[in-house]
Amino acid sequence: MKKILLFSVLLAGAALFAGCAGEEENLFDKSAAERLNEISKTYTQRLEASPGGWVMEYYPTNDTEGFGGQGYLLMARFNPDHSVTMGMNNELSLNQYLEDTTPWEVITDNGPVLSFNSYNECMHTFSDPEAYIRGIAVGDQGTGVGGDYEFVMVDVPEDGEFIMLKGKKRGTYTRMTRVPADTKLDVYLTGVKVFQTMLFPSSFNPVVLNMGDKRFRMIQGNTGVPNIYKFDGDSIADESRHPFLMTIRNSDLYLRFREPIEIGQDSTVQEFVLKEGNLVGVDAKGVEASITGFPKGLFFNEHLTYLSQYTSGKGASVAPAAKMSDKMVDIFTRITNSLKARKVTFKGLKLVLDKDGVLTWRLQYRASTGDAATSYIYDWSTTDEDVTFTFKETNAAGTQMMSLYDGVSDLVNALGQKFNFRASLTSFDLRTMRLVAADDPDMWFEITWEN
Repeated sequence: MKKILLFSVLLAGAALFAGCAGEEENLFDKSAAERLNEISKTYTQRLEASPGGWVMEYYPTNDTEGFGGQGYLLMARFNPDHSVTMGMNNELSLNQYLEDTTPWEVITDNGPVLSFNSYNECMHTFSDPEAYIRGIAVGDQGTGVGGDYEFVMVDVPEDGEFIMLKGKKRGTYTRMTRVPADTKLDVYLTGVKVFQTMLFPSSFNPVVLNMGDKRFRMIQGNTGVPNIYKFDGDSIADESRHPFLMTIRNSDLYLRFREPIEIGQDSTVQEFVLKEGNLVGVDAKGVEASITGFPKGLFFNEHLTYLSQYTSGKGASVAPAAKMSDKMVDIFTRITNSLKARKVTFKGLKLVLDKDGVLTWRLQYRASTGDAATSYIYDWSTTDEDVTFTFKETNAAGTQMMSLYDGVSDLVNALGQKFNFRASLTSFDLRTMRLVAADDPDMWFEITWEN
């Protein structure tokens, strides 16, 4: 009986094996080369399936310095005739829109590879070994920027919004995002540039990266390779470079770092979207993340101190070019006319902190003897949202100005009060700040920082 049972089990196993063998034969009825060719054809169709094209977030190398360490937006429209129209507007195109149309294909090389197999002025600029491209130095002789022009197609979903590529030589990842069918490549790139300039207008405008209850300074965002370090840290000792690129998707502006930013073991964020004036993390893990404007009072103090320590006589300018309320215009008009009656030309008002920590509002003018200024000294204190000036003293010349010229005394008094800070453009751009009297919103003026 045991022999019969054992024989039955062996027969059942043999039948099962035979069934599996048949299934495997059906599964692998095509050669590896045939399967690769089919995948290449499919991926080609998926690239062409976006009539508006794609925006490529292209990083030539994994460096964080030089031309190869920056990110670049490239537009790519894959045409049915197997040509690709590419566009870019960056330093390598002398900050002018450059477009070129050349052949492309998806080749098989241990997997599908997107190959720009004919010289394209946009794409091949990054892999050209010459040290000078379009008249500017872009790297070491023999390596140039050091980028790729062939990319392993890592993830190409059907009808996907994104495609992920990996440089065949450098190994850097490039994400491609589908753009609308009516997209004009040059207009798209210009729009991104405008947004980036609004958020990161200059190197001396810091912003804040918030990761939960931790804050970090983000400086030099205008370079595309900002330095992010602890809020109370040192920009040199704690330097940490994080390249990013900005794109427009569904009418929203997105900022995406090349690599996720990690805070601890479980907290990361890589991408942000602009919402209600701030950049809000859309893929944050373990923490709420945002990028916001710098505290205005702290910026006021730090920048004024910086100008006093590292420059000579530079500060913040007010009149006559600055915007101001009608009440302030009236005061300055009276001062201008009063000075003019004595053949003195009003030049402006300037806020300066000297190297000894003395804060003065300087009334500047030009007399027959040349340029001159009268100083009025104030104490001051700030919070993140306001500043309070308290008149302290002036010299004999300042007292004489207040008594001789109409409007000077009113100006000295008007400056001696609490002002709320307002960003003139966006909270990210503090190069010009509006000071609004806390007790009289109709009394305000703007200051513009000198570089």
